[in-house]
Amino acid sequence: MIPSIILHEDYQDYLEINIQITGKNNQVFLLGNESVKNLEKYPNVEYVDISKYVKSKRIENLKNYFVNYSNYESKYSLFTFVRILIISEFMEDFGFEKVFSCDSDNILLKDINEYGFTKDSALCIPTVWEPFYFATSVHAALISKTFCHEYEKMYEDVFVNKSRLSLFNEKIDFHKTNPGSFCDMTFYHFLNDLDLIEAENLLEIKNINGKNYVFVNNYANGEGPKSRNQYKVNKKGIKIYKNNKLGTNTIYDNINKEHLNIFNMHYQGKHKKYLKNSLLKKLIY
Repeated sequence: MIPSIILHEDYQDYLEINIQITGKNNQVFLLGNESVKNLEKYPNVEYVDISKYVKSKRIENLKNYFVNYSNYESKYSLFTFVRILIISEFMEDFGFEKVFSCDSDNILLKDINEYGFTKDSALCIPTVWEPFYFATSVHAALISKTFCHEYEKMYEDVFVNKSRLSLFNEKIDFHKTNPGSFCDMTFYHFLNDLDLIEAENLLEIKNINGKNYVFVNNYANGEGPKSRNQYKVNKKGIKIYKNNKLGTNTIYDNINKEHLNIFNMHYQGKHKKYLKNSLLKKLIY
């Protein structure tokens, strides 16, 4: 059984909505501070104090070498880079070989154990639409011990001994005058692109028991693996169809001319405002 894990230090209303939806069909470990502990009142949710991992000697040592090459605020940038290190410590602590990581604004609508993973890990791997668009992410991701090991090695080779920093210099320089940034997603892109990990792409359409399913990268737009306008959108974001008869939620694929069942929905950035109480009745989960 693969558990789900959500890292979020401070309580937010949208996090509570996520917990209720994702926890309906998944075992959820919520790593955060005392302000989120009350959310373990919901079924299948277990609170874990994140401080024991954030303050571990191993992570504190690695944090000392961190250099903020991004245009993000330093504290936020550091947290994105140590997130996988925290997950790695958690996995060792609880004895898990693999976990499914979800951002706090990314809801799981089905039991992740029904997905049928075919590789050691799984990431959201969007198409590189333009120069330095390295947006591979763990917004929704299957994280394995091997993935964690390779990620930590990349961290050390960039921030500690700097043997791989040259891989990223062009991207760092590019974003000094162009939108975007050097962040943890850059690591995930190169880990996959250099075949340092074996990763399934969750954004690709997958047939499960005769039905086509997909993970959605971002509710805000219609991006899919073949086009930035692959999925039908409305004024708010991707249009979601609720099919009570079949007991599923779908989106419409403009390219393949079909409805696709969705495993998740990611309400990133300002679209978190749509991750609210009304979703508890609007979606099937």
